[in-house]
Amino acid sequence: MSDPTSVVAPTAESLATEALTRAGLGRRAQQEVFIKRVRQEWIPEIMVDIRQKARLIRGDGLLSGLQTEATTVVVTNQTRFIVPDEYEHDLQMWLLDGDSRDTATGGDAFDVNLSATESISEVNAIGRYILMLSGTSHGQYRQITAYDEGTNTATVSHRWDTQQTPIAGDTYVIITRENKLEQQTTYDAEWDRVNRAPSEPTRFQMYNREVELDLQPQKAYGLRFRYYADPELIDYNDPKWVFLFRKYRRPLILGLMWTAMQDVDDDRAINLEATYTTAVQQLISSELTTDDEAESFALME
Repeated sequence: MSDPTSVVAPTAESLATEALTRAGLGRRAQQEVFIKRVRQEWIPEIMVDIRQKARLIRGDGLLSGLQTEATTVVVTNQTRFIVPDEYEHDLQMWLLDGDSRDTATGGDAFDVNLSATESISEVNAIGRYILMLSGTSHGQYRQITAYDEGTNTATVSHRWDTQQTPIAGDTYVIITRENKLEQQTTYDAEWDRVNRAPSEPTRFQMYNREVELDLQPQKAYGLRFRYYADPELIDYNDPKWVFLFRKYRRPLILGLMWTAMQDVDDDRAINLEATYTTAVQQLISSELTTDDEAESFALME
């Protein structure tokens, strides 16, 4: 099976090389000191600039490209956990569950061999998501794209993480129910669970970066988060950067060219700044959702 992730993905290094080469500074693209500076200083500064310009139009500066999702597993009786590192704003959560939960018998790069007694049909399996609850593949969440009822083998949408391929003994659940949890906006430290039996959580509350569920889960569940991420907190090894490099490629390239040229040629730097600013405005316009916000672009000029 072909690997969709095998296509060369953009990186900070590849964007830096392209930008410096297009700016006529190809020699610098070969120097580690400049590549390091691009990674550690210039790209973060450009992302900050894009968001500051967005805040002139919408106070929170939350662009749609920064919307992201993450999935985790909460085990029996676990009520507290920390939100993802890059979380910034607008947390929503769904509790994931399903009737097909059992123990895997093995797997490979794109497959997981379900329990020998697994009864789900091909029709019901394809299109659903499978969450690995425990073991080597713990926490991985993939969509099932094919299912062989003869071997109970599920093929997933993209390969399992390196060194986290499912093995015999890993447990799983095929998701058939997603229940959105209600957020209690006023923090209540006195949620009393002493006289309440473990059950399915229905609400959550946040304090700083900690999330607390209203009930102790009586079994392992999946939790799907949806939120806006802070790009300054996203690790460069995170696949989210591949998405951002692709979606924000033009303003990032122009921003890097402009920044590099400031120490070389003032006139070219001025022209590049104008081109970069236009690209940022176009990006923000495409990321905003209402006519009023789009019409407010005059504020940036």
